[in-house]
Amino acid sequence: MVAAVWRWICLAALSLTCACRGEQVETTNDAKVDADVDVTNAETGSDASSEADAPGTPDGDAPPSGDCGAVRGGPMVRVTGFCIDKTEVTRRAFNEYLADPKHLDHKPSFCGWNTTDEAPELNGASLDLPVGMVNFCDAATFCAWAGKRLCGSIDGGMNAPAAYKDPSKSEWFHVCSAGGAQTYAYPGAYDAARCYSQTITVGPVGAKAECSGATMPFSQVVDLSGNVKEWESSCDGSAPARTTGCRVRGGAYADGTATTCGEDLSAAAETRLPGYGFRCCKD
Repeated sequence: MVAAVWRWICLAALSLTCACRGEQVETTNDAKVDADVDVTNAETGSDASSEADAPGTPDGDAPPSGDCGAVRGGPMVRVTGFCIDKTEVTRRAFNEYLADPKHLDHKPSFCGWNTTDEAPELNGASLDLPVGMVNFCDAATFCAWAGKRLCGSIDGGMNAPAAYKDPSKSEWFHVCSAGGAQTYAYPGAYDAARCYSQTITVGPVGAKAECSGATMPFSQVVDLSGNVKEWESSCDGSAPARTTGCRVRGGAYADGTATTCGEDLSAAAETRLPGYGFRCCKD
């Protein structure tokens, strides 16, 4: 009888020990899950100090992020102080813009001279190609419609034409040159295979992932050399007229070595050519 009671006491103690151990393990797992959630939130949050200290990013630039806000058009990449489109604006995105009956509500006041805005080459072509045949005001209006703006000065507004090669002033040049560290949109000397820069026509945006910088976040922005030239908000005057000179950046698909980040090229704001496209920025 005493032995039976003793066995019952031992079994009860053993069960209690196992239960306690099970609860302890469950608590540990809960703590681990919570810790993982906290880490994920910290990585995707908008804490400026954490982003500025992110390892492997030059000059405190933060990695690509989803905190550029709700915008139309293609995805954006976050750079210090601003966001920039990952690719050139596509024909698909421009078609969506044209399909909005209110898209011209976003036209800048100085663009009253721009009375047509349909890019003729949109018909019968791949929608993944960069849009061309757009002038300066087409580009500026699209960016405003998309909740963005045409890339200009890092400090906001238009970039001074003379500052086109200053990575501390021009948003476009800052990203293309990886903060002034490279001549093309990729490290090293000219390489015809890296971008659409020595071809007979444009190629799908983002198809040449190697047409980008080597480090984050610059490695996430593609086609800044070649494919289509890109309008920049950098004109001879704050309210460009038809014939006002505005900068076009990065060269186009057949320009060869003339696709550096620092090409000194301007065109009249009204110019529409197959090799003239754009991308947008955002504060």
